[in-house]
Amino acid sequence: MKKLRWLVVIMLAVGVVVLIWEWRDRRLVEEVKREEVELRVAMGADIHTDVDSLEKMLVAAKGKGSSLVILVGDLTKVGARSELVAVRKVLDESGMRFYVVPGNHDWWNQKTSRGAWEEIFGVKYQSFKEGGNKFILVDNGHWLGLGKEQRQWLEGEVLECRVVRCVVVMHMPLQHLWSTHVMGEDSQAVKAEAGELVKLLVDNGVKEIYSGHLHYADSYEIGGLGTNLVGAVTRAGSQKPEFTEVVIGGGEVKKEVVGVE
Repeated sequence: MKKLRWLVVIMLAVGVVVLIWEWRDRRLVEEVKREEVELRVAMGADIHTDVDSLEKMLVAAKGKGSSLVILVGDLTKVGARSELVAVRKVLDESGMRFYVVPGNHDWWNQKTSRGAWEEIFGVKYQSFKEGGNKFILVDNGHWLGLGKEQRQWLEGEVLECRVVRCVVVMHMPLQHLWSTHVMGEDSQAVKAEAGELVKLLVDNGVKEIYSGHLHYADSYEIGGLGTNLVGAVTRAGSQKPEFTEVVIGGGEVKKEVVGVE
């Protein structure tokens, strides 16, 4: 009888703990919904030091009411300090709040411009909250992948995505329907890591990511994870400069590709 009583007590205790956690999660979701306001974010990628087109993008973004700008990698051609300074100058003069994440081109000149990114823009990866949403900016532009420190950081950051809308941004797409121009294009090990990142994001409730690298805008879904390709701010062949305006609010996310004239 004693064992039976203890079993009943343990089951009741477990039930109480489960109820408390469910109540806590519901409260958190309700708080997030209350905090959420309409947010307009202008995302541009692959600037490649085309500061003239970047200036036009920022003017257009401001005109559409964007309150935030995110540059999705490849700000430069070769990652030179002078290029980073030129892009930072245009961003500062725009008066808009901005965040940036490196692309593969921004890593090219690390031997001669070591530490330049950190000096001019600060950290290479980060998270922040805006309008009840969590933004996670990932640096996946390096040819060796994320690295142990960033990987551990990301694994911790995405846990909150189960109850908060997360907007995940990285330069290189993790996968594509037909192109091999994705994370791990030059390394099987990094390609495998990209697959692991897809699983990590999906398992933690991330619905979609925003990437650049391919120089055109598109949206697709593979394995439960949507990818929104952000077009190039610089002119790419016959492709005109463009950026993506992301509008978050009312429980939905809308995207519009905006041409830069």
